[in-house]
Amino acid sequence: MRFLLIFFAVFCLASPAFAAKGKPVQCGVPEKSVLQTDPGENFCDIYSRQIAYFEQQQDFRALIEQRRENYVAPRNEAYEAYRKKMRQERYPQQ
Repeated sequence: MRFLLIFFAVFCLASPAFAAKGKPVQCGVPEKSVLQTDPGENFCDIYSRQIAYFEQQQDFRALIEQRRENYVAPRNEAYEAYRKKMRQERYPQQ
């Protein structure tokens, strides 16, 4: 059994790999690098984008804060009315 395993490993796995039929072709032609040095080229002004994003973020946070206050206001009113009623029941004025 070992002999067959060794035979298979030495003669079958160690055989050289043959290339597929066909001839080699060139995949692409290298292009000469060109660097634009014209100062008039358009560019992305990332700094003004960052400032605009920051301002928009502040406006959005203000809207979220206003929404939070508007959402909590009815609950706070109801809770204060409840506490006031409980105080009146617990400590009635004489």
